[in-house]
Amino acid sequence: MRVCIPTMSPGGPDAALPEHFDLMETVDYYELHQGGHFEHTAETRYCGGGCYDIVEAMIRRDVEALVLKSVSPYTLRKFTSSGVRVYFAGTHSPRQAMQLLADSRLPELDPKTQTRRL
Repeated sequence: MRVCIPTMSPGGPDAALPEHFDLMETVDYYELHQGGHFEHTAETRYCGGGCYDIVEAMIRRDVEALVLKSVSPYTLRKFTSSGVRVYFAGTHSPRQAMQLLADSRLPELDPKTQTRRL
């Protein structure tokens, strides 16, 4: 599964996640395999929205899942209408969230109600 996790600098599997999607500094891309093994496949710096549409950039990379703490209803709908499943990371690091996602224990955000569901 191709997974995207917005993080704070310097990025990577042990980086902190921003409190909201719009506050990210780095965008990390992973390939998640069964059993929780993952590869960190790419990383880009986020320019704060002034240089490109980050949502469209993620969708064009064929991301299947997005893991984050918080996102606006509009952005959540934009991802889900493009087939990207959005998961709530809570207080977990990207590394921990990837394992929970592999184990089907990371709650998915429901675009209709903005609530978490397993």
